[in-house]
Amino acid sequence: MQLVRDLIIVIENFNRNCVKRKMPLRLIAGIRTVVLSAVETIGQEINKIISDFGRPLNWQYAGNDYQNHPLMKLLTKRIMAS
Repeated sequence: MQLVRDLIIVIENFNRNCVKRKMPLRLIAGIRTVVLSAVETIGQEINKIISDFGRPLNWQYAGNDYQNHPLMKLLTKRIMAS
């Protein structure tokens, strides 16, 4: 779990450096809820990063309307922004 925690911290530092240098590059990580719960118990420093930048995604969606799935909307928005 320390590896996941360290990865989250590195991604946050990388994104912060990109903002400082005005580079149009961001890293996005997807972390399962079970893993996130285990990581949060390791240390307090990770909670602020996740609460500031984290967004919960619901992978389950009723019906076959995949184009209106929140995850697909988020991915489409990120791709269009880049």
